[in-house]
Amino acid sequence: MENTSKLKYVTLGLLLVFAIISTAYYAINTVVKTTPALSAEIESMPSSDELVTSTVIKLQIGSPVMTVNGKEQPIDENGTVPIVKNNRTLLPVRTVVEAMGGAVKWEYTDETLTLTHGSDVFRLTIGSTTAYINDNPKTLDTTPVIINSRTMLPIRLIAESFGFNVVWDSFDSMVTITASESSKVNSITANTKNKDQIPIDSAKRKVLVAYFSHTGNTREIANQIHEKVGGDTVEIVTVKPYPTDYDTVVDQAKREQEADFRPELATKVKNMDSYDVIFVGYPIWWGTMPMAVFSFLEGYDFSGKTIVPFCTHEGSNLGQSISDIKKLCPQSNILDGHAFRGSNVKNAQNDLSEWLRKLGMIE
Repeated sequence: MENTSKLKYVTLGLLLVFAIISTAYYAINTVVKTTPALSAEIESMPSSDELVTSTVIKLQIGSPVMTVNGKEQPIDENGTVPIVKNNRTLLPVRTVVEAMGGAVKWEYTDETLTLTHGSDVFRLTIGSTTAYINDNPKTLDTTPVIINSRTMLPIRLIAESFGFNVVWDSFDSMVTITASESSKVNSITANTKNKDQIPIDSAKRKVLVAYFSHTGNTREIANQIHEKVGGDTVEIVTVKPYPTDYDTVVDQAKREQEADFRPELATKVKNMDSYDVIFVGYPIWWGTMPMAVFSFLEGYDFSGKTIVPFCTHEGSNLGQSISDIKKLCPQSNILDGHAFRGSNVKNAQNDLSEWLRKLGMIE
């Protein structure tokens, strides 16, 4: 009886060992067989450089606030709102195109607007129903109009021409614009071109950081840029200093802008021809650069040079300063500008470094 019990336990033990060995063999064999497939799947996945965050823009009828990728921001400093006119939804063209990652150029002489996104170019004229997409004529269902100094137009044709999708929500009176795959490809191509325009090797370029600063905020950012990219710095100073009182300088800035006045500068850069890259910094006054910066940009020949705009602000972002710079320097390569909160300039290092890396200025 005792021997029978022992035999039973030995038999059970052998069966258990056999089961463990079989299970291990099956598991090892399965891993060996599936590993090549898993490796192939991993290799076929896009790298982090190939992944592009989708752009989502939302604007609501009657609201001066828009959202870009979930972040609220004012449409512009004038409180412009999307409207419905003659059963057509009109949106501010510049704001939407720039949020898409495109650029807008306004020609005052013939009231023509040129919109670019990646390699695509869209041209339209105020009062005309004919537009040109990469030089191919298209008929608009309504003419572009100017309302409160802003060009307004149904945005669908422009957005879809640039590879974006447009959805109208009649319940919430909301327009949603999202990037499609083609617009992502255009964005990648444009960004690659920007990076190729400036080599990272600082020995191959000569940099000047020029800035106008009234309260010291823009000077702080200029100094941080200089620390990271090197080169020389120069402060844009007027012969007649601006008042220190806030209300007084605000009034003066407004009068200068309305008169298209050019203040005389005490600043002189004798060797401007020797610089390849010029950072131009300024606070935003009344939606654009102080007129002293206009004087600076008109005082030299920047043809063929690369201009990198940056500004400090308290809610206006870059305003219309980029389009003003492009008008003043039509033969220059204008890189993507960046806006820094004036109240946060002491803590802007990370934001600044990320921007400079995107431009290819630092590693």
